[in-house]
Amino acid sequence: MNARAVVIGLAIGVVFGAGIASLVWSLTGGGDGGDSDVAAVCGVVERTPVPDENTSLEDLRRWAVGEVMPSVAKADPEYQPLADALSDAVRSMRQFDFEKMRAAVDRAKGLCAGH
Repeated sequence: MNARAVVIGLAIGVVFGAGIASLVWSLTGGGDGGDSDVAAVCGVVERTPVPDENTSLEDLRRWAVGEVMPSVAKADPEYQPLADALSDAVRSMRQFDFEKMRAAVDRAKGLCAGH
């Protein structure tokens, strides 16, 4: 196993840890509804570069914001396509499939356009 794979694996672990924290915040926070959550998620998505093999740990952590979307989509199915795109992106990152991740992130960025 090469060192780069180990580092990326550790970074992904951090991403999921941050995602859990985001989900807990989403479920317990006093936010004003799904629209503001989606706007916040989309703001992060739009400002975060598409990950590749050289992406910094800080930028990988930003993708954990997608962990909020399943709870938002459950409350409002209109947001399910965005939740699916972000889930696909995270799953692809876990599998080190950066081509599929780029496609999922592009889809998410398209869905976020205008939010």
